Amino acid sequence: MLLIWQLLLHSLISVLVFFITFNMVLPSLTTSSIPIVYVIMLIGASILFISAYIMSWWASYNNCERTSYTDNIIYGAKVAGFSVLVIGLINYFEFLRKPFYQLTGQNVKGEVITYSFYVILGTLPFILTNYYDSIKNGCVMSMAEIDEKSKELDRLYNEESKK
Repeated sequence: MLLIWQLLLHSLISVLVFFITFNMVLPSLTTSSIPIVYVIMLIGASILFISAYIMSWWASYNNCERTSYTDNIIYGAKVAGFSVLVIGLINYFEFLRKPFYQLTGQNVKGEVITYSFYVILGTLPFILTNYYDSIKNGCVMSMAEIDEKSKELDRLYNEESKK
């Protein structure tokens, strides 16, 4: 159930990032010398890095109340890096944008839908693997912890067998 919520949250965050970027940030940067695609990449990668980091932390902490912070950073960087790649491809190849422009017209709504669709589609495999890998790698116990838990279970078993 948590995985479904994470996928929905990732989709919602992606749509909101591009909606806010195209409707609020880009109109105020019309006189800037920075290319628009770089602004889109920077904002998209930053927010998606944070959301992927939080989702990875949430998955492992919800499962075993521990997490691997370095793995969370790596998972966030994967999602951010691939989102930058997808944004670059969308900007470079016109044929990726054309179907959405035919449906919605070449306007802000078409841009938001185009970028959101491809980023969600492109980062979905990373979100799925991050979920399971963060649980697997974040919930690893050391040998000392295993021995401690084993002794505790042996003690409980011995108490139950005496009854």
